[in-house]
Amino acid sequence: MKPIYLYYSWCSGSNLQLLQIPQNNLSEDVLYQLAAKFTSLTSLDLSGALNLSDACVEVFGKNCPQIAHLKLNMNPQIECVPNDGIAFAVGNTMHQLEHLEMAYGTLSNAGFKFLMEMCAKLEFLDLRGCWHVDMSETYAKEASQRLKVFHTPFMIDDMLDDDLVIDDVLDDSILDVYLSEYEDYASESEYCHSDESEYCWVTMALN
Repeated sequence: MKPIYLYYSWCSGSNLQLLQIPQNNLSEDVLYQLAAKFTSLTSLDLSGALNLSDACVEVFGKNCPQIAHLKLNMNPQIECVPNDGIAFAVGNTMHQLEHLEMAYGTLSNAGFKFLMEMCAKLEFLDLRGCWHVDMSETYAKEASQRLKVFHTPFMIDDMLDDDLVIDDVLDDSILDVYLSEYEDYASESEYCHSDESEYCWVTMALN
C-alpha cells in the first residue's frame, strides 16, 4: 500500500485553507463538490489532475475567491495542442492570485497575456515547458520585469517535484472516505501537528 497525503489546516469543514490533491483521477462532479465545500481555500494544488477542465477551474475560482497560491502543473510532454481555456478561467475568477504554477500546460501567448492583465497581484509564475508561449513578445518581456519570480518556457530545470510522479492516483472512492470521516481523522493517531506550521498531515493508505 502507498499512502496519499491530504494537507489541511487546523480548521475543519468550510474553513479549510490549503488543499493538495495532485495527480488525482477525481471526477468533475467530485471536484465541484470540493469547490463548493471548501470556500475558504487560499492554496490549491490540482497538478496532474486527469479530469481537470476549464469549467472546473472556474468553479474553484468563483467559490474560493481568496485563492492566492495555485498549482496546475501538468506531466511533461513534447507536443501539445494550444488551449487557453484554463488560463482564461484562472484570469477571470482568481484576482487574488500571487503564485501560479502552470508548467507543461497548453496555454499560448493569448492565455499568458490574459493572465498578466487580469492577475494584478501575481508575483510568481512558472511556465516551464509551455512551448506555445513566445518570449519575444513585448508583454512577455514586461512580465519578466514585473514578476519577482518567472520561470520561462525554455528554462532548464530539474523539475517537476514529486507531485507529478505519484504511482497511485487519488480517485473518488478514496476521497469519499476523507470527506465523510473528516473530523474523525483529526482525533486519531494519524493526525499530527507541527509547531512550525499551522497545517497538519493526514495519511490515508490506498488498498
